[in-house]
Amino acid sequence: MRALIFAATFSLFGGVALSQSLSVQDAFAWLSPGARSAAAYLELTNCGESDLRVMAVSSDAAAHAMLHRVAEDADGSARMMSLEGGLPIPAGASVSFKPGGLHVMFMGLRGRPGVEDSLSFTLALEDGGSLPVFATILRRGETAIESNRRASAESPTRCE
Repeated sequence: MRALIFAATFSLFGGVALSQSLSVQDAFAWLSPGARSAAAYLELTNCGESDLRVMAVSSDAAAHAMLHRVAEDADGSARMMSLEGGLPIPAGASVSFKPGGLHVMFMGLRGRPGVEDSLSFTLALEDGGSLPVFATILRRGETAIESNRRASAESPTRCE
């Protein structure tokens, strides 16, 4: 297995506070045909007693990384839209990023990532905290659960 890791823009240095209230499970990504873009899916759980809001995403793996959702147009067509105003995660709740719904969108991928590589990104929270996430690139249609939860153990995965 290739070990190609893309460094997240928000490093663990420089005073960036890590979120201790938010955990990630089952992170995985799918590449688009031609591998110029990718989408990452995961489940976020707010383990804390206060509501949280994910405001942005950053990554050195792509020219642009953003929170997206799929929404229906007035004519019933599905289209991707940037998530404006952040993503609220109530205390004690989980939010799932799934194909056809919420996802992290990567545009202008750098390098040549492939299946089994890892995309790393950082979620920036409204309270100034951040959450590093490592998503294993899987074959399109495969999920982290189906592949024995191959999502990287480097992401915080449990409420402590």
